[in-house]
Amino acid sequence: MKSKSKQPREPLNLSPLSRGKGPVIPKDHLSLAQQALQGTLHTDANFSNSSFSSSKTVPSRKLTQKEKTPLLTKPLKQQQPYPKGGKAIHGTEWDKNIPLAEIFYSLQGEGAYTGTPSIFVRLAGCNLNCSFCDTDFKVKKTLPLKLVMEHLQTYTCKRVIFTGGEPSLYSPVLRPLISQLHINQFQTAIETNGTLLDTAGIQWITVSPKIHEGGKWILRTGDELKVPYFGQDLAPYLDSDFKHYYLQPIQMRTGQFGKGQIKKTENQQILKKTVETVLANPKWKLSLQTHKLLGIE
Repeated sequence: MKSKSKQPREPLNLSPLSRGKGPVIPKDHLSLAQQALQGTLHTDANFSNSSFSSSKTVPSRKLTQKEKTPLLTKPLKQQQPYPKGGKAIHGTEWDKNIPLAEIFYSLQGEGAYTGTPSIFVRLAGCNLNCSFCDTDFKVKKTLPLKLVMEHLQTYTCKRVIFTGGEPSLYSPVLRPLISQLHINQFQTAIETNGTLLDTAGIQWITVSPKIHEGGKWILRTGDELKVPYFGQDLAPYLDSDFKHYYLQPIQMRTGQFGKGQIKKTENQQILKKTVETVLANPKWKLSLQTHKLLGIE
């Protein structure tokens, strides 16, 4: 998963979360995914598109009134044939809220699409608690799908990556948004740990299994398999069907979620082992977190 460099942001009221093995859950003990599906998540007040702008240089545009009206006041109309599995979108589906950590525009730093401009939608919450996790996925905003769609249309970019945390926790809720993105000629991708099968009809599937962190890996087909590598046996990953196979050296820190000091010696050893393993196993390719090398999100 992608990490985020420090950027000034407006103060936000965070929903208290507790962490542990298993899903990240709020104090009332209902998972964020359950709340989203039940429609019991509350929308944050005073939302504006600028809330998610991570840089003043992000290419964006203002929506026309014609674009705003269908999204905010009445159900969206079919603009072209729906993608396979798509269906008519009703107003009540657009009113369902999803918990967000952030939405930002950057370059994809990993895997087959390295260097590709992309809009990242980071969903809050995860069903694992990985020791090497480099991402802050606490809840920052809770918004209805229609406002998320409106915000995504302000970017000039047409590629959207759903990441986390674990975005597939929200697949039943996300499906109408994904269908409408495809109708509007957006490309969609997901970065998932593969513990759930439903990927909401998203086009490009990146699976990053965490079997050494207690994650039961069940999604074994997709576009790219990206293994967080620290020297483990590759045999468990071969019972799968992907177009691309990547080993990505993990980055060790003294703390979790991108905090603490980088463990330089350990990371150099892991990188060396990763390169050696790829050279010895040509089925695999090397993936580096190039966004970190570039100092961008």
